[in-house]
Amino acid sequence: AIFVTSSLGSPEGELLPGETATYIAKYLITQFDIVEGQVDNQAIVTAEAPDNSLVSDLSDSSNLDDPNELGLPGQLDEDDRTATYIPQNPVVGISKNIASGPINNSDGSYTLTYSVFVENTGNVTLYDLQVIEDLRAVFIGSEFYGDIVVSSNDFILNPNYDGIADVNLLMGDEILDVDSSGTIEITLTVRPGSLLGPYSNTAVVNVISPSGLNLTDDSQDGLDPDLDNDGDPTNNNDPTVITFTQNPI
Repeated sequence: AIFVTSSLGSPEGELLPGETATYIAKYLITQFDIVEGQVDNQAIVTAEAPDNSLVSDLSDSSNLDDPNELGLPGQLDEDDRTATYIPQNPVVGISKNIASGPINNSDGSYTLTYSVFVENTGNVTLYDLQVIEDLRAVFIGSEFYGDIVVSSNDFILNPNYDGIADVNLLMGDEILDVDSSGTIEITLTVRPGSLLGPYSNTAVVNVISPSGLNLTDDSQDGLDPDLDNDGDPTNNNDPTVITFTQNPI
């Protein structure tokens, strides 16, 4: 602790009768503290009396709103720890861009790859991560076919995903740590026919916070889920749009 001041001018380490002294101590908040939601702190003071006897006391909370407060602040027989509330701020964001294509296959079809980026920009770990990509809802009136190839070096993929009957890209039981992110790529072939677009595509991410809060975000076109950099990805949700420039035969 660092000595700040005393009410009667005594130096550090001394107290006159009726005098008070102020000390400060610094503590670095950890990720564990944020997950717990508060930090409990208790100081101990020891001193030597004129008769060489030792006296000591544990600090008592001085806040009636403190969850650790069991009675009235300042009661001599109380030693309630002082709690400091640390707000949890769970935030998840998702963006999507066209990583490659569309490539004209010269048979009436095009091949393209979507890249989906997910990140945790809050201050707590997020659970049960799931990303939803409904391709049938995107390419209404056209045909997409063949093997849809999904890849990711960051997440555990759902092997049953087909973009139609099963639109969940992930297994849904992963965690997303603070400041962590990952990418999913979806390659597919589309036969648009005479319906050249535009086709708007939005992916959705769902997670659960440590307190059980369900969080969701709709994808923002491009590489940045929080395009306006206001700390809230949920107000950035422009769809990713594609138009096929010709009608191959």
